[in-house]
Formats: sequence, structure tokens, C-alpha cells
Amino acid sequence: MKTAPGRILIAGNRRTVETNSGIFIHTFDCTGEKDEVNSSSELAFFSEEMLNSDANLEVELNESCWVLLLPVTGDLGLVQETTEVNIGPEEIIMMCLEKGQTYSIRNKNKHLIHYLHVRIRAQEPTHFPPSARRFNFSTPVASPLVQLNEDASAPFKLSIGSFAGRQEVDYDLQSSSSLLFTHVLAGAFEFEGRLLEVGDGLSLWDCETVEVEALSNNAVLIILELFN
Repeated sequence: MKTAPGRILIAGNRRTVETNSGIFIHTFDCTGEKDEVNSSSELAFFSEEMLNSDANLEVELNESCWVLLLPVTGDLGLVQETTEVNIGPEEIIMMCLEKGQTYSIRNKNKHLIHYLHVRIRAQEPTHFPPSARRFNFSTPVASPLVQLNEDASAPFKLSIGSFAGRQEVDYDLQSSSSLLFTHVLAGAFEFEGRLLEVGDGLSLWDCETVEVEALSNNAVLIILELFN
């Protein structure tokens, strides 16, 4: 079987920024321009972040984007204009905002929180105010992957999966023109013939189906399919 073309983004090559608010580890941190890795997609920003106790992160968008916040450990608060949403692990916040709009990520805990912060360019901004959705890894399903968004206007499909050791799944893309990005949160995987460990990412293109196998117990990854 032909292996899909792609590029591995090694965890150790990510750009790390430390401030008084926390630690921010960027896989993608584009500021309006697309880099060579994601030039064919709309993935503008992908960051694994650790926010200190009682800290706030203020963000002003320089382009219209879908914004995704996914806690790994700890409870996270979001404030966007008059809306406030609070979530914890196995929950996600999604919203679509226009250029110039702002939001604040808050940690009201007495301990550090760990979360994923993702932004996807919105070529045609859609009114989608902040909303939270809960998911459950323990629900018995045929596949370990759980789809996290079902809004037809979104230019992407986001899935997360918690795998047992040697558990396998085939992921079928909606279109061979999509770009696929995956990021490992825990454990190790063989993803379309590539070895991926914690913090690694992988971009793939020109593919219709990809093969995923967990190489350790309790291995967790996310899969982001971006429609082009």
C-alpha cells in the first residue's frame, strides 16, 4: 500500500515561550502567513500550553478564526465579551470569531492547568459563539476515536481517541484533498507508517485512508482534518 506523503513535527523542535503566565509550546504559531508545513491548509495556530495558577491569557485575533480549547488537566475558564464558559478534562470549547475580536483564557485554580489551544482560519466567518461539549472516552464504541465537532459550517473535523496497546483503527478522510494533522498527547503510535511519541505531530496530504496503531496502553491523540 502506498504511504501518504507528509512531514513529522518532532516535539523537541517546537518553539517554547515562558512568561509570568505560563509555558507555551508552539507547533504552529503563524501570524497571518502560512509556513512550508501547513501551506496547503488553514491551520494557523497549534499550541500546548500550561497556564499558571490565577493567570490570564489575553488574545486578540489578527485574522478570523475558529478557536478550539481542549483541557488536558485542570479546569479552564474562557471569557469572550459577555460570555463566560468553564470546562474541564473530556470537554472542549469551540467558537468562531472575526479579526480584531478578543478572548481571555483563565486559570482560577490553585495549580497549573494544561490544555491545547488551536486556531483554524475562517475564510468565511460564521457566527458561532463560545460553546462547550462534553465527550467520554469510556463509552463503548466500535472505534476509539470520538468526533468532537458536528457543525456543518466548520471547515474541519476534529477527533480524539484513547487507545489500548496495539489497538488499531483506519481513519477515512472525507476528501483526498483534505490535509490531516495529528498530535500525540500520551503514549506512542504508528501513524501511517511513522513512529510518533508524546508531543510529536504529523501533517499528511494526498490520502484517503490512514492506518493508526497504538504502541502503548492509554495512548491518546487528536486528529484534525482540514477541508481544502
